[in-house]
Amino acid sequence: MRKPRYSICVTTYQAGKTIVKFFDSILSQIDDRFEIIVVDNLSSDGSEIFLKNLAERDKIRLISRKCSRGLGRQIAAESAFGEVLIQQIDADQVYGKFLEKAVEVFEVESSRDPEVLLFVKGKKRTHVFEREPAAATLVYKDIFLSKTRWPDINYGEDVYVYEPFIREGHVRYLFVDEYAYQLKGGVVSRLINSVANYQQFFMSGFSLAFVTRCTRYSGFLFYARAFIVHLTFLHFLIKKSYRKFL
Repeated sequence: MRKPRYSICVTTYQAGKTIVKFFDSILSQIDDRFEIIVVDNLSSDGSEIFLKNLAERDKIRLISRKCSRGLGRQIAAESAFGEVLIQQIDADQVYGKFLEKAVEVFEVESSRDPEVLLFVKGKKRTHVFEREPAAATLVYKDIFLSKTRWPDINYGEDVYVYEPFIREGHVRYLFVDEYAYQLKGGVVSRLINSVANYQQFFMSGFSLAFVTRCTRYSGFLFYARAFIVHLTFLHFLIKKSYRKFL
Protein backbone atom coordinates (compact mmCIF):
# COMPACT_ATOMS: atom_id res chain seq x y z
CA MET A 1 0.00 0.00 0.00
CA ARG A 2 1.32 3.46 -0.91
CA LYS A 3 2.44 5.56 2.02
CA PRO A 4 0.81 9.04 2.29
CA ARG A 5 2.76 12.22 1.67
CA TYR A 6 3.16 14.70 4.52
CA SER A 7 3.01 18.51 4.52
CA ILE A 8 4.79 20.25 7.39
CA CYS A 9 2.95 23.56 7.92
CA VAL A 10 4.99 26.43 9.40
CA THR A 11 4.09 30.06 10.12
CA THR A 12 6.80 32.66 10.73
CA TYR A 13 7.12 36.30 11.70
CA GLN A 14 10.35 38.10 12.61
CA ALA A 15 12.03 34.79 13.48
CA GLY A 16 15.54 35.86 12.51
CA LYS A 17 17.10 34.90 15.85
CA THR A 18 15.76 31.35 15.82
CA ILE A 19 14.99 30.34 12.25
CA VAL A 20 18.36 28.76 11.35
CA LYS A 21 18.36 26.41 14.34
CA PHE A 22 14.71 25.63 13.78
CA PHE A 23 15.23 24.56 10.17
CA ASP A 24 18.37 22.62 11.06
CA SER A 25 16.26 20.54 13.45
CA ILE A 26 13.44 19.92 10.93
CA LEU A 27 15.37 19.44 7.68
CA SER A 28 17.53 16.77 9.30
CA GLN A 29 14.41 14.65 9.89
CA ILE A 30 12.70 14.61 6.49
CA ASP A 31 12.95 12.69 3.21
CA ASP A 32 11.04 12.82 -0.07
CA ARG A 33 7.76 11.92 1.65
CA PHE A 34 7.69 15.40 3.19
CA GLU A 35 7.20 18.94 1.97
CA ILE A 36 7.61 22.04 4.11
CA ILE A 37 5.22 24.90 3.43
CA VAL A 38 6.00 28.22 5.15
CA VAL A 39 3.59 31.14 5.45
CA ASP A 40 5.59 34.23 6.42
CA ASN A 41 3.79 37.29 7.80
CA LEU A 42 5.94 39.75 5.77
CA SER A 43 8.97 39.53 8.05
CA SER A 44 11.55 42.30 7.77
CA ASP A 45 14.28 41.20 10.20
CA GLY A 46 16.40 39.20 7.75
CA SER A 47 14.53 35.93 8.21
CA GLU A 48 12.72 36.60 4.92
CA ILE A 49 16.07 36.46 3.07
CA PHE A 50 16.85 33.10 4.66
CA LEU A 51 13.40 31.78 3.71
CA LYS A 52 13.71 32.96 0.10
CA ASN A 53 17.06 31.20 -0.13
CA LEU A 54 15.51 27.95 1.12
CA ALA A 55 12.67 28.35 -1.39
CA GLU A 56 15.12 28.91 -4.27
CA ARG A 57 16.88 25.68 -3.28
CA ASP A 58 13.51 23.83 -3.25
CA LYS A 59 13.81 23.09 0.46
CA ILE A 60 10.48 24.79 1.22
CA ARG A 61 7.45 26.31 -0.49
CA LEU A 62 7.15 29.92 0.66
CA ILE A 63 4.01 32.06 0.82
CA SER A 64 4.53 35.67 1.95
CA ARG A 65 1.33 37.33 3.10
CA LYS A 66 0.16 39.77 5.78
CA CYS A 67 -1.79 37.59 8.20
CA SER A 68 -2.32 36.55 11.80
CA ARG A 69 -0.81 33.31 13.03
CA GLY A 70 -4.18 31.56 12.84
CA LEU A 71 -4.86 32.74 9.29
CA GLY A 72 -1.32 31.74 8.32
CA ARG A 73 -1.95 28.23 9.61
CA GLN A 74 -5.17 28.05 7.58
CA ILE A 75 -3.38 29.23 4.42
CA ALA A 76 -0.69 26.59 4.91
CA ALA A 77 -3.27 23.83 5.46
CA GLU A 78 -5.25 24.77 2.35
CA SER A 79 -2.11 25.09 0.21
CA ALA A 80 -0.54 21.80 1.28
CA PHE A 81 0.17 19.15 -1.37
CA GLY A 82 0.37 16.23 1.08
CA GLU A 83 -2.52 14.04 2.19
CA VAL A 84 -1.46 14.45 5.83
CA LEU A 85 -0.92 17.78 7.60
CA ILE A 86 1.74 18.17 10.28
CA GLN A 87 0.70 21.41 12.00
CA GLN A 88 1.70 23.76 14.80
CA ILE A 89 5.36 23.51 13.89
CA ASP A 90 6.77 26.78 15.24
CA ALA A 91 9.93 28.57 14.07
CA ASP A 92 10.86 29.66 17.63
CA GLN A 93 11.49 26.06 18.69
CA VAL A 94 14.13 23.40 18.13
CA TYR A 95 12.69 19.94 17.57
CA GLY A 96 14.16 16.65 18.66
CA LYS A 97 13.92 13.52 16.51
CA PHE A 98 10.15 13.08 16.68
CA LEU A 99 8.93 12.92 13.07
CA GLU A 100 9.79 9.29 12.30
CA LYS A 101 8.02 8.02 15.41
CA ALA A 102 5.07 10.39 14.91
CA VAL A 103 4.53 9.18 11.33
CA GLU A 104 4.79 5.55 12.43
CA VAL A 105 2.20 6.01 15.18
CA PHE A 106 -0.10 8.09 12.96
CA GLU A 107 -0.17 5.45 10.24
CA VAL A 108 -1.14 2.80 12.80
CA GLU A 109 -3.80 4.96 14.46
CA SER A 110 -5.27 6.27 11.18
CA SER A 111 -5.65 2.70 9.89
CA ARG A 112 -8.00 2.16 12.84
CA ASP A 113 -9.66 5.58 12.71
CA PRO A 114 -9.21 7.61 9.48
CA GLU A 115 -10.46 10.75 11.27
CA VAL A 116 -7.83 10.57 14.01
CA LEU A 117 -5.89 13.65 15.15
CA LEU A 118 -2.54 12.72 16.71
CA PHE A 119 -1.07 15.13 19.26
CA VAL A 120 2.71 14.94 19.74
CA LYS A 121 3.75 16.40 23.09
CA GLY A 122 6.84 16.59 25.26
CA LYS A 123 7.04 14.73 28.55
CA LYS A 124 8.39 17.66 30.54
CA ARG A 125 8.48 21.46 30.57
CA THR A 126 11.84 22.81 29.45
CA HIS A 127 11.90 26.17 31.27
CA VAL A 128 10.09 27.36 34.36
CA PHE A 129 9.01 30.64 32.74
CA GLU A 130 7.52 29.23 29.54
CA ARG A 131 4.45 27.38 28.45
CA GLU A 132 4.93 23.82 27.31
CA PRO A 133 6.02 23.75 23.64
CA ALA A 134 2.97 23.62 21.40
CA ALA A 135 1.89 20.11 20.50
CA ALA A 136 2.46 19.18 16.85
CA THR A 137 -0.52 17.47 15.24
CA LEU A 138 -0.92 14.98 12.42
CA VAL A 139 -4.25 14.61 10.60
CA TYR A 140 -5.54 13.87 7.11
CA LYS A 141 -5.93 17.15 5.23
CA ASP A 142 -9.40 16.44 3.82
CA ILE A 143 -10.71 15.40 7.24
CA PHE A 144 -9.23 18.48 8.92
CA LEU A 145 -10.62 20.95 6.39
CA SER A 146 -14.06 19.34 6.49
CA LYS A 147 -14.33 19.57 10.28
CA THR A 148 -12.71 22.85 11.28
CA ARG A 149 -10.59 25.86 10.35
CA TRP A 150 -7.96 28.01 12.01
CA PRO A 151 -9.41 31.28 13.37
CA ASP A 152 -7.93 34.62 12.31
CA ILE A 153 -6.24 35.39 15.65
CA ASN A 154 -2.69 35.42 17.02
CA TYR A 155 -3.15 33.65 20.37
CA GLY A 156 -5.09 30.61 21.53
CA GLU A 157 -5.95 29.58 17.98
CA ASP A 158 -5.57 25.88 18.76
CA VAL A 159 -8.26 26.05 21.46
CA TYR A 160 -10.82 26.53 18.71
CA VAL A 161 -9.51 24.37 15.93
CA TYR A 162 -9.21 21.00 17.67
CA GLU A 163 -12.53 21.11 19.51
CA PRO A 164 -14.48 18.97 16.97
CA PHE A 165 -11.88 16.18 17.12
CA ILE A 166 -11.86 16.20 20.92
CA ARG A 167 -15.67 16.29 21.14
CA GLU A 168 -16.06 13.37 18.73
CA GLY A 169 -13.36 11.24 20.38
CA HIS A 170 -10.91 11.17 17.45
CA VAL A 171 -7.84 12.24 19.45
CA ARG A 172 -4.72 10.19 20.27
CA TYR A 173 -1.49 11.26 22.02
CA LEU A 174 2.19 10.49 21.53
CA PHE A 175 4.60 11.64 24.27
CA VAL A 176 8.23 12.10 23.22
CA ASP A 177 11.14 12.52 25.66
CA GLU A 178 13.13 15.21 23.79
CA TYR A 179 10.29 16.66 21.74
CA ALA A 180 11.07 20.39 21.54
CA TYR A 181 12.32 23.43 23.41
CA GLN A 182 11.76 27.13 22.85
CA LEU A 183 14.56 29.42 21.77
CA LYS A 184 13.29 32.96 22.08
CA GLY A 185 12.99 35.39 24.93
CA GLY A 186 14.08 35.84 28.51
CA VAL A 187 11.94 35.85 31.63
CA VAL A 188 10.21 39.18 30.87
CA SER A 189 9.28 38.34 27.29
CA ARG A 190 8.00 34.91 28.36
CA LEU A 191 5.73 36.54 30.94
CA ILE A 192 4.49 39.10 28.40
CA ASN A 193 3.71 36.27 25.98
CA SER A 194 1.75 34.42 28.67
CA VAL A 195 -0.33 37.48 29.53
CA ALA A 196 -0.99 38.14 25.82
CA ASN A 197 -2.29 34.58 25.47
CA TYR A 198 -4.57 34.99 28.48
CA GLN A 199 -5.90 38.31 27.17
CA GLN A 200 -6.72 36.72 23.81
CA PHE A 201 -8.57 33.88 25.52
CA PHE A 202 -10.63 36.27 27.63
CA MET A 203 -11.43 38.72 24.84
CA SER A 204 -12.54 35.78 22.65
CA GLY A 205 -15.31 34.92 25.10
CA PHE A 206 -13.70 32.42 27.45
CA SER A 207 -14.49 32.64 31.16
CA LEU A 208 -11.86 33.68 33.70
CA ALA A 209 -12.10 30.18 35.19
CA PHE A 210 -11.18 28.68 31.82
CA VAL A 211 -8.30 31.13 31.37
CA THR A 212 -6.97 30.21 34.80
CA ARG A 213 -6.96 26.51 33.94
CA CYS A 214 -5.02 26.94 30.69
CA THR A 215 -1.60 26.35 32.25
CA ARG A 216 -0.63 23.56 34.64
CA TYR A 217 1.84 24.36 37.43
CA SER A 218 3.87 22.40 39.97
CA GLY A 219 6.45 23.51 42.49
CA PHE A 220 7.16 26.91 44.05
CA LEU A 221 8.56 28.61 40.93
CA PHE A 222 5.62 27.57 38.79
CA TYR A 223 3.20 28.95 41.39
CA ALA A 224 5.24 32.16 41.50
CA ARG A 225 4.95 32.49 37.73
CA ALA A 226 1.22 31.79 37.90
CA PHE A 227 0.80 34.51 40.52
CA ILE A 228 2.67 37.10 38.42
CA VAL A 229 0.78 36.24 35.23
CA HIS A 230 -2.64 36.29 36.87
CA LEU A 231 -1.89 39.49 38.81
CA THR A 232 -0.93 41.19 35.53
CA PHE A 233 -4.01 39.78 33.84
CA LEU A 234 -6.22 41.07 36.68
CA HIS A 235 -4.68 44.51 36.17
CA PHE A 236 -5.64 44.28 32.48
CA LEU A 237 -9.24 43.41 33.42
CA ILE A 238 -9.50 46.31 35.89
CA LYS A 239 -8.19 48.77 33.29
CA LYS A 240 -10.59 47.37 30.70
CA SER A 241 -13.55 47.76 33.08
CA TYR A 242 -12.47 51.25 34.16
CA ARG A 243 -12.39 52.48 30.55
CA LYS A 244 -16.00 51.43 30.07
CA PHE A 245 -17.08 53.88 32.79
CA LEU A 246 -15.18 56.84 31.37
